[in-house]
Amino acid sequence: MHDNDFDGLSLAFLKNLEKITFVSSSKDRASTTHEYHMERTPVVFDQELEHYAIAGTVLKGIVIQRHDVFNCTIVERVSEEQLSRSKEIRRHYRLHSYSVLKFKSDVNSARENLEQTMQIDLAYPVDEKSCPRRMDGGELVFAYLPVTAAGFGFAINADFKLVASRQEVQDSHPNLVILGRIPPLFVHAILSDEILGEDAFPFYLPDIDAVRKEARSGGGRKWFDLGLALHRETASWLTIPTEDEPEKAKRRNVVLRPPHLSSALVSNGTLKAVTGGEMNFAHACAVRNMNLECCIKECPITTVLYCIRLELERTSIARKSDAGTCATLRNDILLDVWRYLSAEYKRAKSQGASGQQNIREITKALIGGTQSADSLEPLRIFPIRGSTTLREHSQHGVPLCLDIGNQIKDRGDFATRLAEKVMPLFDTERLKGVAGLEELLQFMRLHDATLVELEGQIRYLFRFGLHITVDPDDFWCSFRYALSLGYANGLVDLVGSDVPIALPLQGSSVLSSKDTRRLSQASLPCILGLHRRPISASKYVLAIPRSASVSWGAMIAWELSMVKTFGVSYPRADVSDHKLLSSELLHAISDARGAKDAQPLQDLVELFDVYEQRMGNLVVGLRSDLESSHVPEECLLEKRPAFRPFSQSCSPSYIDAILEFTELSLLDVSFHAIRDFLGEALGVLCLKSSNNMHEGNDTCGSATSDECDLLTWDLASRLLGFRQCFQSSDTAWLLYCVLTPALMKGEENANTTCVSTGGSASFKIHHKPFLSKLAKTAFTWNGKESARVLWPFICDVGGFWLGSGFVALNRCVWLRTEEIWDTLQMTGCRDGPIVDAQAALIDLLGREQKHIVDAIGHFCIRGLRQNKTTKLPSLPFPSDLEMMIDNVLPWILECDLEKLAGGVNRNTISQNFSEEIIQCYRSIVYAALSGLPSHRRWKIPVANGLLHPIEVFIDRRTNRRLSDLFILPDSDNWPESTAFCLRHFSSECIHPTLTPFFYPIADRQSVGLETPCARVKQTLRHCMRLAYSDIQSGTDLIWKLVSEITNSGDASIELSDESKWELLMWAAITCATKWLRMKEEGLPEDASHYQETLSRVRQLVPFVEMTSGGRNEQWSFLSQRHLPAADSSATDSSSHIMILRTLFGFELWQSTEGIELFGSRPSFTASIPSFILNYTQISLPETDQSFPEAFDEMSLLIIWEWFVMEMGAQSPSVLWETGMPIVEWVRPRIRATEASIRNILDGHDSHDSTSIHVRHSNRPLLKALLANILDRTHIDLLMQRMDAADEVRREAAAREAEARRQERIAVQERRRLEAETRRRNRLRERAREQLESEQRMRAELEDQDDTATVRPGRNSQISPPPTPPLIPSLVSSFRTMLGNQFSAAQNDDGEQDEEHESEQQMEPDLVHQDVPSARATENDGVTHGVELSFEMLSLLPPALLNRFPASPPAPVSRHTEAPVMRQSLVKGKLIRFLAGMRAYEMQPSSDTRRLPPILTEFVVWAGDFVSGDGSAGAGDNQRSSVQSERAAQRYLNQNASMERNGASRLVLLDDDDSDHCCICFLGLHDASVYDEVGEPVATACGHCFHAVCLARLMESSETDVWCPLCRSGDMAARFV
Repeated sequence: MHDNDFDGLSLAFLKNLEKITFVSSSKDRASTTHEYHMERTPVVFDQELEHYAIAGTVLKGIVIQRHDVFNCTIVERVSEEQLSRSKEIRRHYRLHSYSVLKFKSDVNSARENLEQTMQIDLAYPVDEKSCPRRMDGGELVFAYLPVTAAGFGFAINADFKLVASRQEVQDSHPNLVILGRIPPLFVHAILSDEILGEDAFPFYLPDIDAVRKEARSGGGRKWFDLGLALHRETASWLTIPTEDEPEKAKRRNVVLRPPHLSSALVSNGTLKAVTGGEMNFAHACAVRNMNLECCIKECPITTVLYCIRLELERTSIARKSDAGTCATLRNDILLDVWRYLSAEYKRAKSQGASGQQNIREITKALIGGTQSADSLEPLRIFPIRGSTTLREHSQHGVPLCLDIGNQIKDRGDFATRLAEKVMPLFDTERLKGVAGLEELLQFMRLHDATLVELEGQIRYLFRFGLHITVDPDDFWCSFRYALSLGYANGLVDLVGSDVPIALPLQGSSVLSSKDTRRLSQASLPCILGLHRRPISASKYVLAIPRSASVSWGAMIAWELSMVKTFGVSYPRADVSDHKLLSSELLHAISDARGAKDAQPLQDLVELFDVYEQRMGNLVVGLRSDLESSHVPEECLLEKRPAFRPFSQSCSPSYIDAILEFTELSLLDVSFHAIRDFLGEALGVLCLKSSNNMHEGNDTCGSATSDECDLLTWDLASRLLGFRQCFQSSDTAWLLYCVLTPALMKGEENANTTCVSTGGSASFKIHHKPFLSKLAKTAFTWNGKESARVLWPFICDVGGFWLGSGFVALNRCVWLRTEEIWDTLQMTGCRDGPIVDAQAALIDLLGREQKHIVDAIGHFCIRGLRQNKTTKLPSLPFPSDLEMMIDNVLPWILECDLEKLAGGVNRNTISQNFSEEIIQCYRSIVYAALSGLPSHRRWKIPVANGLLHPIEVFIDRRTNRRLSDLFILPDSDNWPESTAFCLRHFSSECIHPTLTPFFYPIADRQSVGLETPCARVKQTLRHCMRLAYSDIQSGTDLIWKLVSEITNSGDASIELSDESKWELLMWAAITCATKWLRMKEEGLPEDASHYQETLSRVRQLVPFVEMTSGGRNEQWSFLSQRHLPAADSSATDSSSHIMILRTLFGFELWQSTEGIELFGSRPSFTASIPSFILNYTQISLPETDQSFPEAFDEMSLLIIWEWFVMEMGAQSPSVLWETGMPIVEWVRPRIRATEASIRNILDGHDSHDSTSIHVRHSNRPLLKALLANILDRTHIDLLMQRMDAADEVRREAAAREAEARRQERIAVQERRRLEAETRRRNRLRERAREQLESEQRMRAELEDQDDTATVRPGRNSQISPPPTPPLIPSLVSSFRTMLGNQFSAAQNDDGEQDEEHESEQQMEPDLVHQDVPSARATENDGVTHGVELSFEMLSLLPPALLNRFPASPPAPVSRHTEAPVMRQSLVKGKLIRFLAGMRAYEMQPSSDTRRLPPILTEFVVWAGDFVSGDGSAGAGDNQRSSVQSERAAQRYLNQNASMERNGASRLVLLDDDDSDHCCICFLGLHDASVYDEVGEPVATACGHCFHAVCLARLMESSETDVWCPLCRSGDMAARFV
């Protein structure tokens, strides 16, 4: 601070103040004048370019409203009056002025409220050439006036909140917000300034230590924190030279080099390589010049250690070998590493608690840390005595020692030599000159070797990585020495089972014992004691000790030890010649047997036990080679009489075990016969005599011949694969795979019927106990599991052994019922009598083995799943029902049909069947009545009317509509239908002889049978055409069928709507044809036939009519309803009138809701559905005139309309009498259609595509019917009267609408004048009040003392500040708040400005004319301003005043967001609409074009959705095609009632605007605008609008729409 506590830089921050003078006087009246003057020059730069280039990365979270840059020069002149001298000091600054938002969320409203922004100014001192400079004393912190000094190299000015003394900034939240904005703005200002640039950062960054120690910064830690923030913010922008000059790096990427770290050891390139360029060593001189010594951190010890690891890897001259030895280093590198570690340890130790982390890092680098996944290995930098290699501190768990201890020396010279050879000793001679080495070694606890270390080193003698020998004999001796110490697995147990051992290989190399299991290439040079050189694994072949290659027995012992201990074996893929190997092995076994040496044989047995688990494929290969070889018979076995595979042979002990198991002894008569039979069936083998094999051999072992023979049989069974030891689990294989084929072969040779009578004579008589024992054991040897093992054998042979008898599976059943079982016992099956397997097994095994029987039963019923892809089948027929239906009944039916087909009687209907098949059907029906199992579909074979087999199903899960049903003839109930079906559907009818047996189950839904009446109902259209072409009087047959199906009591199948329409249209065509014949011929017979036809139609044909306003179809018989005459005046409530609904296919009525005739609501005729009209596209012979296919579309329409009128439908004149006209747009179409039909009937055919087409064969009938319809309806005269009435109504409506429009215009003009008068009065009153307030303010300001005026000098006088004017201050504040909106409003609303000028001329008292220009003054930092109030808005021009409400806007009650419809649903409906329109356009152009079914479904969905019907969105399949067409016509042609939960129909509101749309103000009933704005629609609230107007309102709203008139939220709408 200066002596006068003022800094001239304040002029740069104070508004409208460029010069200030301070005059001070001393005691001697000498005065000193300090004059401060500011020279400011704005700097023009591209703010938009600066914003996008820098602000995006620097100003994160800060929104700048304004950024100005100035060149400021503060000129200070000091004049001393007494001495008459003066001096001038000039200081130059680069000033950056920012206006930023306080909060980022205020970005949208900042222009409307100045209080949401803050002003921050940063002044950077520069020299005369605008180069950055550092001020020695630093710059001050300003709050427009100097506040305090914080030690920063630049000045800061902001709207700080100060303490009471104004000597410090408060520790408040607003100030902290400002301080948080300064670091980004500091960086932004320097980077965006072309003069400063990033090289200016060092000149303005504060010294952290200086800021911390600055006595003047007594404001707590905020200035220190600000300094740290400045350094952090500039870390990404400030560049500092590195040691690799001239390269520079960002400040955040540089560190200082530790003082004791040699640059030769760790260079700057190494640091960049380790950190990926994130760290660089800063140049020491550059750091000192930039005063950043205290701001840049020293390189962490962790990073330095990583760099040392990298340098050690680079400078190593020898890499790791396969044995795990470490590399050597140059001595200078090694010395540099130890010097750094020693010095770093000494410094960390002197730091106390703060240096403990560095000590831990040194410990990890030298000794090692925790055994975690991310931990690094310790440094390999310890020199070993007597070796040039380096090692780790405790490599492989063996600690490093300084020298041989006295304990070892006391043991003798052997222990000393072993320790010198084994123990690692530290070499201190190589590290001479390293300061602090002894202290560091003491810290690592290095000491002399003891016995404990020696014992541990011996354990690692052959450990992989520390081995000292590769001699195989040494290894084998060590292995045997470990065995002598009691370790079963030699070195493995001595060293530890989880420790790798170095195994000697061929070629003086070693292999880890762990790799023998991991590497499949490791192998032995022998297999089964025979020398073989591996081919695929020659790299990892174990070396054979010389002592182990003396004999085959020694080789077997060594191989067994290697295989059992290390898992190494000869590679199976290299055994190229199994035959040669097996031959040599058999000869070796024979030699050992002859020499009576049992030890090699025992070792080979153990080796085979291991190989069968690890190398099973080797044993399989040996067996396959010896299967057809004669070598076994040459050296071991006796010759066999006939060749037989060894897998089908056994040893004599195996047969002896079988006989012993079945409790047969020499006392049994059949013992020898059974033994011989088993020997023949199993193929028994015999060994050669050992005396004959080795005659003259004098060298014999100590083992006996029996012991060697037992081992030989064991080895031979392993190599040859024959059976040696009998077990109870072999009974299933023995009985079903060996004995059963042999017994069946003997049975075929003996040509008998019993399987159990084969073999020798004694075996024939006494074999039963033997077979029973085996059969029972096969079921019970392992409890329930024996059933799982046995079932595959049973499936292979296709039968059971039930005791001593064999039963085929296709004769067995497991489940039975009494009724069907008795029948099966009587009939049997194709293969013989049927057996109850469950009862037979219980008799064999007994009741106590019920669990085994249940297990067998499970497989008999469900089968056995062996794996995911293989499943063994169950019994072919598990139950007696399946046996009956799937086996017995087809067989018996086949036999009966063959007999009947070869008989004399050729009438298939009158044939009779056998008693056996009848009994079978009775049993099946009885079972069906009791309930058949529902797990499958039962297909019962029966004969049809053509004596061909068919299958009738019984299934509870069936869908009768989707299944093929067969007809059950019933001449008693439906004679006509039965005769018709037997004549036309005989292949689908059950034979009449068999029908009585199926009557009890015929009415069940699960049975695939149906009555003849049901078949006719389902296929009525086809049946009618078959009946018409059956005989000449086809019409009579049709009437008989119709009479039978309509009067039948079969309600299981009702006639569908399509069938009813088929029948109804046939009746209409028949009536029209007979009526035309009656008119043309005039015979009484024709009239009688016509009346009879009408009577039949009323009684037998269902008729359809539309009720409930034409929405619901109702089917009934005309004979059941009362039809009054046209002139009847009866008012009986039970009768109602049916009115014609269409004419020429056009809908006549728009809305029929609420209509009553004669006291009741009338019904209407229905329209022909589209599927009937589609028949007109089928070409048929013109002679067939009884069905719709023979007529064109217009003929069908006229026939139908004539028919409904003939049946009692009334003409349109009935409704016209009540005031209901025909739809206006339909009338011209009816006239045009009538004219077109008349032209065609007159012979004037038109070839235009839009004309109506009528077939020539239909024209006589069409002409007569048309004339009859016109005579009945008088439609031409009726439509003329309706047209006249419409014209009168339109003229009256036009006059009324014009009168209402004029009235509305007058009311609106009156309301506008009243509102204008009220607005003028409010403006005048507010202006008067504002003037009074201004006068009061002026009086108060004149009475106040001028406390902010500085004491003037003798020659100067400062006038008091002028009072701020009201109106100009108001305008200035308003423009500042709104920005450019004021001028925009004046330019956009020119007409309103002219109106405002006229108002000013009329009211001159509203504007103050003598107000000076607006200018705000400042005095001691206090700004006099006028607060903008709401009343001041009244003085603004109307152009701007109209943009803001006179009062705060009231909250608008908004609805919730509009409901969302799935996009896929909308797309699906639009696709349906487009498909329907394309189908509609492809139809022939005519006035009678109908809507396709696709388009009708879309119309129904749209109508339901718009009207709010609950069925909107429901599936399209819920309506039939006829119902969809009715609903579509309802929405297109008439207005349905608005119902809400049964409420009454829609009632339109009767107000003044009910005839006009309040959105477009056009008439609702003006048909000329319908093409543009659509027809009128009514909402649920009763207000009407044009359809397009309401649609635009809904489409433009983002929220839920309400009614524009009453704000009702229910926008369900329907056309009026």
